[in-house]
Amino acid sequence: MKHPLRLPFLSLSIALLAVPAFPQADAAALEGPEAAASAYFTSLQNEGMGSIVDHMHPEELGKFKAMLQPVFEAAARIGDRGILDMTFGPEATIEEVQGSSPAQFMASFMRIIEAQLGGQGLNFDEIEVLGTVPEGEVSHVLTRVKVGAAGVYMTKLEVISFRRDGDRWGMMLTGQMEGIAQALRANLPAEPPPESDGASKDVSKGEGR
Repeated sequence: MKHPLRLPFLSLSIALLAVPAFPQADAAALEGPEAAASAYFTSLQNEGMGSIVDHMHPEELGKFKAMLQPVFEAAARIGDRGILDMTFGPEATIEEVQGSSPAQFMASFMRIIEAQLGGQGLNFDEIEVLGTVPEGEVSHVLTRVKVGAAGVYMTKLEVISFRRDGDRWGMMLTGQMEGIAQALRANLPAEPPPESDGASKDVSKGEGR
């Protein structure tokens, strides 16, 4: 009996939903990781979820694939194509998933988020960069976000972390991204124990005589 893998994407959808571009005057004044954060939000608004890949640090892309590839493999072992069809397509194989680059993997995974959103969700009316907190090789960019849904608005703080990658700043996985990966891994279906072969069964019967 198949046990479909559930996809709890609500928290990630909320975290990565369409966000507005920073005002041009403010964006021009930003530098370093703050400018990287501005570019990230602008891409999300104008290009969609797939653009996240262009702003990620390469090592974080690899980490993302390492966390989630076991989910695809577990689903394949029980014959559940749900997550594979929604990401890589109905003709894809688990071997294609395993052989994909980390960037291809994340870009394909983001298709699920776009499908889950269905063109609806939260509206981000304002995003303001408040400052940056350096921590070793990492810089944490603090933003204030005005977000609303169904006519109700609230303001909250969001932190996005960046690490230098050559002459650019690459975004690190957010807590929501890591949380959704952990939730999916925790939801992996239990695989049935291997069946004993006939010889083993015969031996067991003999020992019981």
